[in-house]
Amino acid sequence: PLGTFDLILARDFLPVLTSDGRRTALANLARALKPGGILLLGPGDSIGESDLGLTPVRWGDRYAYEKPDPESGSARGGMPEEDPDAGTALVAHRSSLVRAWVRILLEQRGFVVDEAPDGIRVLERVVTGPPPGVYLLERTLPPQGGPWVADQLERRGAARSGILVFLAPGGSAASNGPSADTPPHVIELPLSSRDLDAVLPRL
Repeated sequence: PLGTFDLILARDFLPVLTSDGRRTALANLARALKPGGILLLGPGDSIGESDLGLTPVRWGDRYAYEKPDPESGSARGGMPEEDPDAGTALVAHRSSLVRAWVRILLEQRGFVVDEAPDGIRVLERVVTGPPPGVYLLERTLPPQGGPWVADQLERRGAARSGILVFLAPGGSAASNGPSADTPPHVIELPLSSRDLDAVLPRL
């Protein structure tokens, strides 16, 4: 057994692994961390949608991953220093087609748009720069769903003064979640311009 460590540096080898090899390597690294321990990958590397029980935290001018320590409370680097950028929106959905369509609608309204295919990359984006002012999250976003991401954002203070919208399949919003009239907003796909105008501020 490797034992457990406070800090693990893992650079340059993940990109050359197969998908299965990458998942296995990341799982082994996560298991080798002590509670509160940090996993630091190479620049631009991401654990992606892997559900390893790790959360992104700020590490200098980049991000790393912390294994939560139930006894210590909040994650280190958890609170963004910057106020939310009201002119930036982040669209998180596993479908690149959905992200592209929502991006078009948002850019028509003057927003600068970031995209993420999973919840881990949402948190990576948030801990390394000014938080967006608007989040549009797939309700079943990998790895643990949009509500889990929303909870992580709240814990980090990244959703303060921001607007949170869940994207749900057509026919599900009314029966399974809040309406578009009460935060957090839920709007159904396919998305229309009118849907966005009902929940977003005008820039």
